[in-house]
Amino acid sequence: ESGEIDIDTLDSSSENCVEFMQTISEELISFMWTKPVTGAFVILNTHDLDEREDGSSLPGIYLRDLDPDAQKSELNEDLSYMVAPPKVVQSMRIYTDQSWQPAVRYYSQPDEFIYRPFQTAYSDDERLSQRDYGYWTTKPFVLPNDTKRIITYSEPLILSDGTVYGVIGVELLESYVIKKLSATELQNDDSGVYALAYSDASDSSGEMNAIICSSDEGKDELIFDKISLGGKSEGSLKINGEKCYASSVPLGLYSRNTPFFNERWQVIAVVPEERLYEMSDRVNRMLFVIIAVTFSVGLFGSLSVGRQLSYPIKTL
Repeated sequence: ESGEIDIDTLDSSSENCVEFMQTISEELISFMWTKPVTGAFVILNTHDLDEREDGSSLPGIYLRDLDPDAQKSELNEDLSYMVAPPKVVQSMRIYTDQSWQPAVRYYSQPDEFIYRPFQTAYSDDERLSQRDYGYWTTKPFVLPNDTKRIITYSEPLILSDGTVYGVIGVELLESYVIKKLSATELQNDDSGVYALAYSDASDSSGEMNAIICSSDEGKDELIFDKISLGGKSEGSLKINGEKCYASSVPLGLYSRNTPFFNERWQVIAVVPEERLYEMSDRVNRMLFVIIAVTFSVGLFGSLSVGRQLSYPIKTL
């Protein structure tokens, strides 16, 4: 608005937009104070990503909060920069993560959280709203030099004239998602699991690919690559040779007629059938024992009473 930033050179160097980055940082900090996310980012780019070289730098801001459920610090001590220009780091007085970088190193293959929303909007002639191009990554990944697996949601940044100049988004740590997918509420001796999964609506097989799977603490993580419920919301399946029962609920992440509508997300609860029906089986066994004992006692009592009644007749 002030005319101090040239949109054509916005993504050429972090030095060209330090003031812009500082303002973005303040906005992202305010945002993260109110939302249960582990990270937020803005990455700038104004050129065709298909023509950008792998390993090239993109200016951006990437903030992370490892524990968004904890009480917020007024000094922002719970936040750290994953990506930020050095001048922004100095001015904002926020710690840098051990994997901090001054800019984002772009690579076409793993960086779907940048490429998919940006390039779809950049190449689209229909000019949908920014939100319609929003994209959830369907596979956990790690940032360069980092070890923490994340999933992200990102939208392209679009000016009123249709110019696409970057992406904005949030991250969720895989560990944080697993924490929220508490399988203990399934009440089956912690043997059940939750899974986030997605499927492609154009795939007629009905298979769902697991994105994140909760696991029991202290046990080996239960992992399955693909499960099939035959197109139903519930049914039986086998995981690692064990017969299980699964029930799924769809998540409406994308509106109809948007670019990623075919990617359907679901929350799936999976419990081994022997655990699921353990209570009813126990009740059935108890009823069988009670009936057997009652029948045995009744039969013995009938024989005993009959013998006593017939004894005088037999004696006579």
